[in-house]
Amino acid sequence: MTYLPALHRYIMCVSTPTFSPYTTKQFDTYLLESVNMTGPYKLVTYLKEFGPEAYFVNIPSKFADPSTSVVNGTSYYHFYLSYSANFAMHGATPNPSGSGYHWTLQETRLKVGEL
Repeated sequence: MTYLPALHRYIMCVSTPTFSPYTTKQFDTYLLESVNMTGPYKLVTYLKEFGPEAYFVNIPSKFADPSTSVVNGTSYYHFYLSYSANFAMHGATPNPSGSGYHWTLQETRLKVGEL
């Protein structure tokens, strides 16, 4: 869980096996948000078979922008998503590109609604 001051939100990253209880196949990743550390949380985005086997997903505050940006009247928040992937799926096609059995930092942009 990471607190993002620019959004005034806590963001929680959760990875779960797509085909539970099998942990040697694809994982799904959820990003959840809340104004309070203890919740309630609501879904920000669902990433089906992300990695495709991403684990230890988190947003290091060191790699999160201190403010939002506006492009063509729409607000966005930029950060890096940190994770590892494919510990049991060596040779799987990375999704997104760059994912693998190593530490991955993916540049990420979220569209920001009303805060």
